[in-house]
Amino acid sequence: MLEDTTFEHIRSQKAIILAVIPANEDIASSESLRLAQAVDPEGKRTFGVITKLDLLSDEGTPPDSRIVDILEGNTKISKLKRIIGVVNRSEQDLLDNKSIEDAVKSEREFFELNYPSLRGYVGSDYLAERLQRFLGDSIKHNLSTKKVN
Repeated sequence: MLEDTTFEHIRSQKAIILAVIPANEDIASSESLRLAQAVDPEGKRTFGVITKLDLLSDEGTPPDSRIVDILEGNTKISKLKRIIGVVNRSEQDLLDNKSIEDAVKSEREFFELNYPSLRGYVGSDYLAERLQRFLGDSIKHNLSTKKVN
């Protein structure tokens, strides 16, 4: 039922698809990625959002090189052109009423410490920026292709 509803929404060529994929699961066989590929096989309107990167390693251990390769674009996940890593508030953060601002600050610190080579290309702020730019470009394209009556 949920899959049918999701499929119905993302089928529209005007929909922007966020394929949210937990980093601690098999990324290649992700259900959200499978659904996105079914309606957007070229990955033109799909953003791969890799979450839970903070669960992959203990403090002081190097980041998972497989994830670094994916985020740097060195490994293809289907035909996705846009893959962005994020760290969301944890369940404990929610119980502690951690603010969104503090969570974004913690996310930035996490990426600076664990993924310094990706600084500026990961995080919730970067995802929001890319989505805004993509949406703006899509609107401009759709308006320019409309016939004026």
